[in-house]
Amino acid sequence: MVGKVWLGALCLLFVSPGSRAADVTLVRIEKVAEQYIGAEVLTEIYSKAGFTVAIIPTTAARAGQLTLDGEVDGGVDAQALRYGSYGIAVSSMIRVEPPYYSVTTTAFARRGRGLSIRSSDDLRSYRVGIVLSAIHTNAQAAGALEIVNVPDTYLLFKMLQEGRIDIALDTKIDGDYLVKALRLGDIVAVGDLAKIDIFNYLTPNNASLARRIGETIAALQTAGQLDGLVRRYERALVEGGVRPDL
Repeated sequence: MVGKVWLGALCLLFVSPGSRAADVTLVRIEKVAEQYIGAEVLTEIYSKAGFTVAIIPTTAARAGQLTLDGEVDGGVDAQALRYGSYGIAVSSMIRVEPPYYSVTTTAFARRGRGLSIRSSDDLRSYRVGIVLSAIHTNAQAAGALEIVNVPDTYLLFKMLQEGRIDIALDTKIDGDYLVKALRLGDIVAVGDLAKIDIFNYLTPNNASLARRIGETIAALQTAGQLDGLVRRYERALVEGGVRPDL
């Protein structure tokens, strides 16, 4: 009961003042740029489908627990629901088709190293840092000389800046955001490794909602509006610098 009361109060913070409670509640991982952008894009998609949505930023572990406990209706993507022992949450969820976003796994390094990474094979001679919960980077780092797991991307880029790792693997948008937000002018992207489609996930009792949202995403794609929506939020984030609500 305490958890539900807490969650209800938290949801109210992410719905505009004076509005009714949201129709749908989703989770996202806090302090990750693509999760923030995904939340912004999904909010518009749900609005066009006729629904209000509250999206709660939290830790990866907490996001998975909230979903397993039935406290929320889903997550902005699989990463928000897959963490350690909570990975089972994804297998029981509905993946909303088609994808509404995509990100690129990118290698970042200090400018002075002059590195060029074109495939995961190029990582074999380097100490590569990854965020444990970021499944999309883990497979790319598998053949690295050394893999260093860290809890979040802020620490990942600080370690890269300090020379404690040679390469950081992150999404292109999150890396670009952090380089500017943390003023890491010596760090640059040195190669793209993989493109990953991003899907909204909903709990099994939301099958009709999943169909409605999927139809809305498809309609926006057909109309050529979805890419523009995504790019607008990406540009605003990177150019705007630090966002206190990220």
